[in-house]
Amino acid sequence: MTNFLKFFLLYLCFGILLANFYGYIFPLKNNYEVNSKIFHKNKIPLLEPYSTKINLKKIDLENISEQDLRQINYLFAGSVKNYWPKANLFEFIENWIIFLIQRIELHTKKNKTLKLERFNWEKIIERGYGLCSQISLAIYDYFKKNNLNSLILSLGGHVVIEFQNGDKSYILDPDYNVVINGDLNSIYANSDIIDEAYTSAGYPKNAIENLREIYMSKENNKIATRSEYYPMLTKFYDLANLLKWFVPILIIILLKKNEISRKKK
Repeated sequence: MTNFLKFFLLYLCFGILLANFYGYIFPLKNNYEVNSKIFHKNKIPLLEPYSTKINLKKIDLENISEQDLRQINYLFAGSVKNYWPKANLFEFIENWIIFLIQRIELHTKKNKTLKLERFNWEKIIERGYGLCSQISLAIYDYFKKNNLNSLILSLGGHVVIEFQNGDKSYILDPDYNVVINGDLNSIYANSDIIDEAYTSAGYPKNAIENLREIYMSKENNKIATRSEYYPMLTKFYDLANLLKWFVPILIIILLKKNEISRKKK
């Protein structure tokens, strides 16, 4: 291996590590497409990611109340526009491995990673867009990182979050900015809960009827942790997040060992 190649690899690896650190410290660029919706479904004004993070920090999570849950739901709802792009591209500073895989797929016209949903709640609101599953993943990750109990509730066409606080349960639907006091079994026992929750949020009768049908379709409903709901994607992210640090560090160590052994000869 020539000296030029060694220096190139060494500086490239240090550059990758710097990019990794940069990605942890600085936010992603907010991506607002021209054809995306400016407002949330029920006219929530668009919130800035920075202000959302500040307001989330003000909430007392150790003594969380229903009002706190409604505030959390609102903050996420206002930070994520109901929109999904043709390709959900990751930036180099997020994960350079996923970045390279996606750019290769763009040229080869494959579509295995171009639609990936993010798991990290901060990156989701920084990017600023997503459909029901993406915004629910954001809240799930927020709760998980704050050691709060929640599950992903897939309703066969709609995704929400079931939050557990002691003996109380709530369903958070950030895509519609609705919080239901009760769990899925409560809804099965009394579907009027859906009507009351979504009517008070200002949704029309036809939308509520569609939601009632979704909630009441027991055979299509699934409650799971994120790793259970996305088993392959969870493994992919775990591996990609490990390798983005491990690969450059390993190359640096090998280059340094090679240099030391060469000097000893």
